Amino acid sequence: MNHEPEKQGGAFPERRMMPVPEVAPRPALRVALREWTESDAAALFSLAKDPAVGMAAGFSPHADEKESVRIIREILRRPEHYAVVAADGGRLLGCIALYPPRKGECAHESEELVMGYWLGRPFWGRGLMVEAVGLLCARCFGSGRFKCSRIVAATAESNLRSRRVLEKAGFVLSGRENGDCRYERTRGNGLTSGIHDARIGEG
Repeated sequence: MNHEPEKQGGAFPERRMMPVPEVAPRPALRVALREWTESDAAALFSLAKDPAVGMAAGFSPHADEKESVRIIREILRRPEHYAVVAADGGRLLGCIALYPPRKGECAHESEELVMGYWLGRPFWGRGLMVEAVGLLCARCFGSGRFKCSRIVAATAESNLRSRRVLEKAGFVLSGRENGDCRYERTRGNGLTSGIHDARIGEG
C-alpha cells in the first residue's frame, strides 16, 4: 500500500496555517504610589478641602494648608500610607492606605488589614483608583513582606462609585451593616498579575 501523501498537480498541497490571535499589550499603569512628604501639603489641601471628597472618605474638609501639613505629619506618614500620584509627571491624585484593624498592631504582622482610600474630584470616573488598589493589593499579597491573608474595606451602600472600584479590583461583598457595605479580598485570586511592588517608591 502506498502511504505517500497524495500529490495534486505534481506538488504537495499547501499546509493551511491556523491564524494566531493577536494579544494586545498590557496597558501601562497610569498611577504610582509613594510615601508622603510635607512638600505635598499644598497639593493635598487643594484636593482635601473639597467637602465632596471628605464626605465620601469620612473626614472633615481641610481648613487650610497648615492642617494639611499636620495631617501629613500625624497620619499620612504612618507605615503603608501612600500618596497616589500620576505615573507620568507625579501629580498628586489622592491617598490610599493599609492599616491593622486594632490599634497598636503592626501592619506587616496582622492576618487581616483594612484598606482606605480617596481620590480628588477632578480625577473621578477614570478608573485610576482601581489601579491604585491593585498596586497596594499586589504589595500586600505579592511582596513577601506581609502575613496578611485578607484585606477588608467598607463603604457606604449609597457610594456606588467606591463600590465599583472595589469590585473591579477583585473585592467581593461580604456583608452589610448600618448602611455600609463590607468588601474583602483574599490572597491568591490572581488579579494582581503584572502589577509590581516596584511601583511603590519613596517620596
